[in-house]
Amino acid sequence: MQELRSTGRVPMTARQIVEKRLEAVASGNEQLINGWLLNYFYTPDAVAYSGDEIKIVPNCKLLIDIDSDAELDRWGMVLTEEQYKQLEGKTFQRADLSINKGHTKQEAKGHPVWQAELGDLLGLCTEMVFAEGKRGYGSEKAMSICLGKRQEKPMLHAFVLGGLGGGSGLFDKCNLDSINIYSEQYDDLNYFDNEAYLVGAIS
Repeated sequence: MQELRSTGRVPMTARQIVEKRLEAVASGNEQLINGWLLNYFYTPDAVAYSGDEIKIVPNCKLLIDIDSDAELDRWGMVLTEEQYKQLEGKTFQRADLSINKGHTKQEAKGHPVWQAELGDLLGLCTEMVFAEGKRGYGSEKAMSICLGKRQEKPMLHAFVLGGLGGGSGLFDKCNLDSINIYSEQYDDLNYFDNEAYLVGAIS
């Protein structure tokens, strides 16, 4: 991440990637549509855990500034209580969220995590995902929010934005401790910088 930042590039948020997906569909260019809609992307958007509390932090500075000194525990970054408190984002109780399952179109449009992530783009994104998903996969449900188990100590995970094959969901399974294991499968996407997939799409 430090090397990417030194070149003036930054990882794209889920909202920015959705904007690119909408542009690709509007263009009618099948290569762009397949590239943006079928692949998954690491993002700098974070989900933080502390007990039963869940905090959604788009464009999280702690992730963007991550370095070799960060304390990592495979799927995430270990936080102090003070770091968790200082994170700016919407907070929810785990029991109040529909997680780890697909949603109908209306459920997705009303989901508070999607609302926190995409804001006023959520309606357009939902219509696109369900139209393209039904056309390509016959999907009736999509846009899951897949979160990990309850954490006693504060933890920070990075969201992965899934492709159509995975229902275009948000997943907290970005392995911060070995993220480079996923990069090789994207070598044939010549209109993306392969290095970008180490942390997400790059703008």
